[in-house]
Parts: sequence; structure tokens; C-alpha cells
Amino acid sequence: MSRIIVIHFAALLLLFLFGLGTLAMKGDRIEMLDGSHKRLSAKANTPNPNLDNLSVHGKKVENLLTKHDKSTVVHDRVFESWWNHADAENNRNREHSTMNMHAEEIESHEKKKKSIIGRVRSKIPILSKKDEQKGIALHQKFNHAKQKKDKYRQVMREVASDAAIHHKAGNFVDHDVRYVTQMNFDNSSELGYRSDGRHVTTAPNSPPGSPKLTRSGSGSSRKTVGTST
Repeated sequence: MSRIIVIHFAALLLLFLFGLGTLAMKGDRIEMLDGSHKRLSAKANTPNPNLDNLSVHGKKVENLLTKHDKSTVVHDRVFESWWNHADAENNRNREHSTMNMHAEEIESHEKKKKSIIGRVRSKIPILSKKDEQKGIALHQKFNHAKQKKDKYRQVMREVASDAAIHHKAGNFVDHDVRYVTQMNFDNSSELGYRSDGRHVTTAPNSPPGSPKLTRSGSGSSRKTVGTST
């Protein structure tokens, strides 16, 4: 038990160092189960990189576990899977917030173009060209952030799929799946994400004009529970 406490302390310290730990953990956060006796399979403490249908992330976790003491494999598999999911969630939210920022900039740019000054500028070739280039640059930034957000969202889906595979194989119990796939940050819900990973507002998509803004969210405080992808 003391070793597990040390591992959790070290994990929290790493969260602070990487920027995740600056977020306030909520009291209702799901905690990890301890003890291999709670697992369904006698093979749960044996790493298996060849487990069918594991994602690249899942295989990396299993390969990493081959270097761990066998007595900690069960615990470490759950923790490493949770870490991958939480890290991807944090990065997804950061890129989503960046999308919202660029969406606001695009909306402001479009409004300026329709103003009296904007209409005057549109009749001056050099200024019109400059405004057009600015609009293109803003859309490119928006779309770049969207691509990165979608990439991290896909990581979350893959980790959730891996958790289901481990559950079927007897490596995870129900609680482990909930722990790994829980929504960890308050700004996930502020940005419009549900605990099952769906987005409850219309996400902006490569807008031809002014993109619709999603729910805004600043900061990244911890939240909990469910499957967030």
C-alpha cells in the first residue's frame, strides 16, 4: 500500500510539472482500485502487447509494463491508460479553446469588413488584399487547431476502446473502465462535452465566413466520471 501511495504522489507531482496539476481536483473524482485480487483474470498481471485490437497507445502501455515488476502490472496498466486519456483530454480542451479564440477573431474580422471603414478599405486594392490575407490566415489557424483537437479526441476514443478490450479480457473491472475514461477537467463540460464524449453544441467546422462559437471555457479545473472522448 505504501508503494502505491508513493506512486500516486509521484503522479500528482508530474501533473503539476506538466501543467495538469495546476488544476483543482474535484472531491467526487473516481479513485483507482488497488489489489490484483479485484481483477477477473489470473493473467491480468501479465503484460500482453499482442492482445487483439489494442490501439497503438494500448500496445505501448503493454510494452512499457514488460519492464515493470509483475506485482505492479495490474495497477500500472490502469494508471498508464488513465494518464493517456487525461493528457489527451487536456490537450483536446486546449485546442478547442484555441479554436474558439480564432472563431472570435474571424467573427470580429468579418464585422470590421462590413463596417463603413471596412467598405472603404475594400475599394482600395492594397488594403483589400491585406484584409483578405488576414482572413485567410485566421481560417488557417482555426483549421489547424481543429485538426489537432480532432487528433487528441481520437486518442481518447482509442484509449476508451482499449479499456473495453481489457475489460473483456479480464484485465479491468467495471470500476477500472470508469476510472480510465472519466472526464477529468471542469472545462470539458464548459466547452460543451458530455461525459460520454459527445459534444452538446455545434462544433465549428472550417468556416467559410464567421464560425459559430462553441461553449467557451477558460482555465482547466478537474472534473469527473464517465467516458470522455
